[in-house]
Amino acid sequence: MIILASVYLQAAAPNNSYLAQADNLLKKALELSPTRQELYFYIGQVRMYQGRTEEALASFKRAVDLNDKVGISHWNYGIIAIGVGQKDLGENEIKIAVSIDHPFKLADIKQLINAYTRTNDWPKIISLYQEWIKQTPNDAAAYAGLASVYAQTGEKQKAKDMALQAAVADSSYKDQAEQFVKELGK
Repeated sequence: MIILASVYLQAAAPNNSYLAQADNLLKKALELSPTRQELYFYIGQVRMYQGRTEEALASFKRAVDLNDKVGISHWNYGIIAIGVGQKDLGENEIKIAVSIDHPFKLADIKQLINAYTRTNDWPKIISLYQEWIKQTPNDAAAYAGLASVYAQTGEKQKAKDMALQAAVADSSYKDQAEQFVKELGK
């Protein structure tokens, strides 16, 4: 039941008709296994897709309450909290997750960038892109992303520098980088 609900949830992103099916399956699964943390993650995702952010937060919080020794529960709760503007709560949950057992990987940096982008926390996003570059200095996507953020914040020269660095890291970015620099002007 959980696997099918997960499939419906993944399909819901491009097609909302699957959202109700995922929701119904998750409700049934919850009746059978009310203490399974994974269910609350999926229910929280459904609530986010539905725009019911308070219920989503409550669902992720419930997963933490079921077993607060599981890092991924704190991580998921933290990501959602940051994404809905509860930065202090979210950052605290992220710290707890990392201190328990959640490794801080490149995928996590990308997830945090997405969460902070929803709240336009540009300084935090910049620092995350810088960490990404530090971890993978030849990743052109990191430089391109940072260039975009610098452009968004009005730091044109830094944006140009990062765009050109993306082209150095991967020559397939050259034309895009040159166009980006041209569009930024002086």
